[in-house]
Amino acid sequence: MAMSLKTQVMLRIGAVADSEFWVALPKAHAKLFRIVEREGDASGARLTIDYAVMLIAEQIVIDRMMSETLGGATHNGKSDYHN
Repeated sequence: MAMSLKTQVMLRIGAVADSEFWVALPKAHAKLFRIVEREGDASGARLTIDYAVMLIAEQIVIDRMMSETLGGATHNGKSDYHN
């Protein structure tokens, strides 16, 4: 039986909340589209599930880091820079 995308992401970075996964998924998809559009699909290597999992995991880590670093720069939970 094939593992879900979320399960594969969790194997890379540990526990992931559903909300983190669903927020990261469209961002990772958009990033993949931009990469393929700009650089090509690398003979299909960028069109694999493993590559998608890597991008999703990377986006979750980025979102966590943004939350931590911008957390102190927000007012009432909203950043002056990213509203």
